[in-house]
Amino acid sequence: MVLYDLALTLSMPVYKLKSEMPYDELQKWMLFLERCPLGWRDDLRMYIVLRQFGIKAKPEQVFSSLEAVMKRRAPTPFNQTSVFQMLLGAQGGDKVEALFNEITA
Repeated sequence: MVLYDLALTLSMPVYKLKSEMPYDELQKWMLFLERCPLGWRDDLRMYIVLRQFGIKAKPEQVFSSLEAVMKRRAPTPFNQTSVFQMLLGAQGGDKVEALFNEITA
């Protein structure tokens, strides 16, 4: 079925995809679609809406397409984000790092 998803995405018939796409590129597409199933962004948006209505389940329990996406996404620690760096550069930002270390200790 992934081959048909790829053909649909590329607006290309399956027979043409099979005859014209090199095997290594097809393998890379298959890996990409395994990690990022088609429609996962739509499912994530709908999950966010459902959260507003009070659903408590994890994203991958509601939409199977999100299981692969959630597995590969590790949260970035706050002190490694661009927002944290901007806070450090702000007036009085030298106190931010000490406060963060105190909170996370």
